[in-house]
Amino acid sequence: MEKAWVDANVCRGCGVCAAACTVGAIHMVGGKARVDEAACTGCGACVDACPLGAMQMVAQGELIPTPEAAPPTAYRPSPLGTAGAAAAFAGAGLLARAVGSLARWVGGQLTRRPATSNAA
Repeated sequence: MEKAWVDANVCRGCGVCAAACTVGAIHMVGGKARVDEAACTGCGACVDACPLGAMQMVAQGELIPTPEAAPPTAYRPSPLGTAGAAAAFAGAGLLARAVGSLARWVGGQLTRRPATSNAA
């Protein structure tokens, strides 16, 4: 059966593991966590709660390795992201040209003199 074990060299006595223990099997003694093996059910709540990794699970006196987390990956922008920005920039240029043409046409319409009629 698995039981919790405290690495006293890593434990700083924060008490988070004791608060997380659902059966009260962890007590703070001399500023360090201590596990009551008879009361420990091996649920692993203390292992998940310990911010320093001082709590570990053991089976018949041997440490059970914790699963390794995937290493963080470096951010690499997508080539599509940069292509999208270039397309948006080019699209903005086309839009500016279209707005300019529309403004010239409207301006021409507004400054045009109306045709005079000779009807009397």
